[in-house]
Amino acid sequence: MTRSFARPLLAFTAVLAMLGAGTPAFAQDITSPAPTGAVTQNQTAAWPIDGCYSIYSNAIGLWVRTNLTGSPYPLEARASTNGSWEQFCLQSVTGGWSIYVQGNKKYVSARLNLADHPLQAIADRVGPWETFQIFYYPDGTVNIYSPAAGQYVSAKLNSPPGYPLQANANSAGSWESFDIRNY
Repeated sequence: MTRSFARPLLAFTAVLAMLGAGTPAFAQDITSPAPTGAVTQNQTAAWPIDGCYSIYSNAIGLWVRTNLTGSPYPLEARASTNGSWEQFCLQSVTGGWSIYVQGNKKYVSARLNLADHPLQAIADRVGPWETFQIFYYPDGTVNIYSPAAGQYVSAKLNSPPGYPLQANANSAGSWESFDIRNY
């Protein structure tokens, strides 16, 4: 759905709610454009569910990890194996999903106050910067979208060796393609 339809649809939803018609099940998903062929988390009952997973960057070919060696705990696509630094828990929240890091017991935040909006595991609670939408494709890949940044999460292929994750892509391409797998 394009952004041009988002505001009128939100207004229509508000009118329906005032009239007692209820809110459509997809209303929280219309804030971000779903890429062609993708479905949002509320359109598929099979996946994802609250639980703990590992995230794999398809563009980099490495696991996403939280660099726990020091603050600000950036998320990077740089692990060749899947271990404790590569474990993330998805929790359903209003408007999407939060990503909780088991290693430092913090939520992942798209840091809107920093250039390129890096993803860092530094938040004690979930707010707009810690809320993400997940777009699922039939082939099992996903795109992760930050409504607060208005951008897709990207593994920066041109920034070795850490390949940081940043919420700064206008559209979903190969750098924004991930797999979320059970560990």
